[in-house]
Amino acid sequence: MKLFKDKLRRMNGYEEGKIDAIDSETSTKALDYKKNFLKQFIAIYPALIDKRLGDSRYYVTRKYDGEFATIVFDGDIAVTINRSGRVRIGIPCITEATEILKKAGIKQAVIPAEIYVDDTDKRPRTHDLIPALAKKGDVSILHLAAFDILELNNTPFKPENYIETHKQLDDWFGKGKFVKTGEMEVDTSNQQVKDIYYRWVDEGTADGVVVRNIMTCVFKIKTRQYLEPV
Repeated sequence: MKLFKDKLRRMNGYEEGKIDAIDSETSTKALDYKKNFLKQFIAIYPALIDKRLGDSRYYVTRKYDGEFATIVFDGDIAVTINRSGRVRIGIPCITEATEILKKAGIKQAVIPAEIYVDDTDKRPRTHDLIPALAKKGDVSILHLAAFDILELNNTPFKPENYIETHKQLDDWFGKGKFVKTGEMEVDTSNQQVKDIYYRWVDEGTADGVVVRNIMTCVFKIKTRQYLEPV
């Protein structure tokens, strides 16, 4: 990763730049991942769980309503790159990710994540990020939830299943304060998926759930179905 610091501008306790603040190879990895990952998504309502889910083992993760932010670490510093190519450094959650990965002896990593406002009293929303990142905002309320690994030590990360990915993320970020692993449960029936949706979304503050099966399907389950045009 090559970071061109002269193209970053000082914000409220952090620095931010456009896509040209990072080398094109690195930015392409981050942006292509989001585009390709969205192709796997099948958006459904909770009422369609029995009709659409037909497997016997599911990896169910909490969906955070924030902004996609790939963590890119080069062994010395971590930055995040969002889906529009915005590059950021210096936010406490990004700084903590740097410290954790350094301590773990990681030489390089590309880790897709979600940056969101952490508020235990209400459901986080994407629009909550805007005032937090503004000139008079408070970036200390921003958290990162890591949910995948694209590269590790300059090698594509190819696990046998999602449990391996989640375990590796949890080994790094399981005790993090501002950066953490996206919460996950392994379920073996449609009813268990319904139960966790009820606990996390209906009773809790999750935006929805993401369900991966043992094949390649990824279901995004929310109360309402949204289209994400590209």
